Amino acid sequence: MPLRDGLESTILIRKFEKESNLKETPVIAVTASRPEQDKSK
Repeated sequence: MPLRDGLESTILIRKFEKESNLKETPVIAVTASRPEQDKSK
């Protein structure tokens, strides 16, 4: 289970970039789901 969602992660990345005087990195979100019976494999 992820500790944070994509929005929260992006906010933290942007904050780090700003504090470190870095250019913004493109953020590409990928998501997936799978049937419950496949999770045990």
